[in-house]
Amino acid sequence: MNSFQLQNSEIESRKNDIIQTVYEKILQPLLISESNTFSELKRKIDILNGTFSHVQKMFSGRLRDN
Repeated sequence: MNSFQLQNSEIESRKNDIIQTVYEKILQPLLISESNTFSELKRKIDILNGTFSHVQKMFSGRLRDN
C-alpha cells in the first residue's frame, strides 16, 4: 500500500470513529429522551449534518505534513 492509500485509509478510519462518537454521545441520547419531538430531533440532526459538511469543505484537499 502506498502512502496516499494509507493516508486515505487513515482518514476514512478517523471519519468512521467520529461518526460513531457523534452517534453514541449525541444522537443516541437524543433518541432515548422522551422529551424530544420528531421535529426537534430532525432540526438537531440537520445542524450536525451541516457541521459535518462545513468541516468537510474546510479540510478537503488538505494533507497532513507528516
